[in-house]
Amino acid sequence: MNRRGLTLLETLIALVILGMVGVAFLGLFTQATRTASDLEVWSTAVSHAESGMELAVVDVGMALPATEQLPDGFTRTTTLQPWTGGTSLLTVTVEFPDGREFALRRLVASGL
Repeated sequence: MNRRGLTLLETLIALVILGMVGVAFLGLFTQATRTASDLEVWSTAVSHAESGMELAVVDVGMALPATEQLPDGFTRTTTLQPWTGGTSLLTVTVEFPDGREFALRRLVASGL
């Protein structure tokens, strides 16, 4: 048998396999983009919570509980609850624009 090239059937099978691999990679890239976007939102929320925690620790005269609107639709609430042994529980809660929440807690001296 003397064959100089690929048959039409072989070419179609190769294109179908290549297409399936391409679709799988597109799905992977779409999921990676979604994950990166979600991680950016979480990172922003954690940053807001950490800065709120530092502000509450530094600003001794801060009126608690305090709620403030942040850029991009985030809301930050800071509360202080009595704890045991002369300490208090400082909680900074950041609410996402879609309703999810992230809370950061820290025990501080009651003199805060």
